[in-house]
Amino acid sequence: MAKRLFALCLLFNTVLCFGQQERIDSLKTEYKKSTADTTKLKILLELTKTYSSIDKELAFKYVDSMIRHAKTKNLTRYELTGYASKGVTKFRHGDFEEGIKIWKKAIHHTNIENHIKQKGNLLHNLAVGYRITQQPDSALIYLYESIEINESLKNYEALVANYGVISEEFLKENNKDSSYKYLDKMLHSANKSNDSKSLAEAYIKLANLNRKNYDYKGSLSLYDKAIKIYVEEFPLNLIMIRGLEFEKARTKLLDSNYHSALEDLLCIQNDYKQKVWDENFEFSFNNILLKTYLKLNEFEQAGRIYQNISYSNSENTFSKIDSLYYYLNTSSYEISSNNYNSGTRKKLLYALKIAEDIGENYDLLTVHESYADFLYRNEEYKRSYMHLQKSLAYKDSMHKAESKSLDFAQKRKFNEDLKEKENLALKAEKAEQEKLLAQQNKRNWQLGGGLATAVIGMGVFFIAFRRNQKQKLEIEQQKNKIENLQKELHHRLKNNLAFIDVFISLAKIKFTDRAYQEKLNELQNRINSMFEVHEQLFKKDNITTVNASSYISKLATNVMNAYANPNISVKQDVDPENELDSRTSFPLGIIINEFITNSYKYAFSPGESGCIHITLDETEHHYKLNLSDNGKGLPKDFDVENINTFGLDSIKLLTQEYNGSFSIEGDNGVTLLVTLPKQAA
Repeated sequence: MAKRLFALCLLFNTVLCFGQQERIDSLKTEYKKSTADTTKLKILLELTKTYSSIDKELAFKYVDSMIRHAKTKNLTRYELTGYASKGVTKFRHGDFEEGIKIWKKAIHHTNIENHIKQKGNLLHNLAVGYRITQQPDSALIYLYESIEINESLKNYEALVANYGVISEEFLKENNKDSSYKYLDKMLHSANKSNDSKSLAEAYIKLANLNRKNYDYKGSLSLYDKAIKIYVEEFPLNLIMIRGLEFEKARTKLLDSNYHSALEDLLCIQNDYKQKVWDENFEFSFNNILLKTYLKLNEFEQAGRIYQNISYSNSENTFSKIDSLYYYLNTSSYEISSNNYNSGTRKKLLYALKIAEDIGENYDLLTVHESYADFLYRNEEYKRSYMHLQKSLAYKDSMHKAESKSLDFAQKRKFNEDLKEKENLALKAEKAEQEKLLAQQNKRNWQLGGGLATAVIGMGVFFIAFRRNQKQKLEIEQQKNKIENLQKELHHRLKNNLAFIDVFISLAKIKFTDRAYQEKLNELQNRINSMFEVHEQLFKKDNITTVNASSYISKLATNVMNAYANPNISVKQDVDPENELDSRTSFPLGIIINEFITNSYKYAFSPGESGCIHITLDETEHHYKLNLSDNGKGLPKDFDVENINTFGLDSIKLLTQEYNGSFSIEGDNGVTLLVTLPKQAA
């Protein structure tokens, strides 16, 4: 196998070198035939670029020839282009200090010759050079100079590069607001330049930033836009398309959308395995696939990936994040399969060190959770609790960052709305002035009185307008304050429920008996039904309602993951725009959870296929929830008044407590109809 791979690599390199040599020969022939100076200079530039990656000495030879020729013919623009290319070649081969000197010398020439466009490009190169050499302050100075020039020239292609680099610099400093600001400008410039590749790059950078800011839905939408551009305009760039689809799957995994992430990963494997697949990508892919199977409790499939994945001799080519996922996911599999040992501890410690180097809260949270689980299983309870506390602290930090991001978006929207209202008020004021002026022209004989009336009217209007604006602002501020307090309450309740969920998970590890596991799973699902309400209310602008479709989908997924029975499916028929009153959502969620749980447990024989169906309708004053399955149905002697089970007792109690009603039928499967008032008691 190794010999075959070596032969393939040798063949690929031979073909690549042959293609480059053919291009070089063609350029040299064209150079000899050409008589035009500009054509000769362009060919010398192409030869420089071609040799830059394979023979630096020849690259410098051709770029120096280009600079000398341009000087002789007094073609300063080409001379400056030569300096720019020479600096890039120096940087490519690690001579950073010399590259910076060359660019500074070229910038001095632009000041003398007044080549403003070339100066903007060289300043950008210099800024990137200072970024590479870890001098961010100098990088920003030259970036701002380059941006000022390119904005004055409306050089949108150059501005795309400017804004992309400066946004990354601010993001490195964790200044996400400024990073968003310049990425918005990058997107605007890309649209102006009509360069679809630049537009796709802007979408990708915004998607990455949204993902860092926990806006996963916004991130997925932007990745889709970038993929569409590449599929329609650059369909042969399969590596880029594959990479973007892989980032989409990673984002879905972060958003806990495990089933959809798995579907995407399997599609990537099917579409690209035989086309563009290399060792590094396979390592990244298997890391994410292993994590997805673990999240779905598909341990057999996870075990297959675990056996295939290896941290091979080429480990130095793997990124930090890939190394982190390898150590974390393989150790998580070993813990889940009760096959952990001292090697597992080492992996977790490696993962913790890398996560601390990277500094992403999500990674730190995940590593501390896994390490706490490992320590608990080894009966190191004190240390386990310490790492559990750290994981919860990172989770709290993530929620605060998410809240801050949401507040930023709300403030930006409020400022935009305020500006729009002020513009409308000014238009109304202008219209009123024009109206008064027209009346004045028609009634010249009443000029004095009309003018006085107009002035008084405008004064009254202005005073009323200012008073109205002040009142609106005070009301808006009071509203925001109340909403923020309510969100903080939901946030704290979420954290408390998360603590309870973690302790139940630890109890599940301790009590391995199937009956205990089942009861604890049911308890977790009941808690999760309440958690999901607080989760939605915390994220939404309107904190009085939750989205019914999303809420029910989450509840169903929790039960599906708990029982992991692929023969049973859950379908819902709920209007995606339908909103539930937050108070009513609690009893409905618990009832839905109890019904789906009972259907999974009792409705179907082992190995039998089945379906659970959920519909939710509403009238003017009520919600009508219909839950059904196509399973065994109820026993003939079933009496709803005399059966005492926890699930049915819960449904009875909740419908009574919230002034609702329910009925249950069991002739053809089981059907439960629950009616609750919209404004729950």
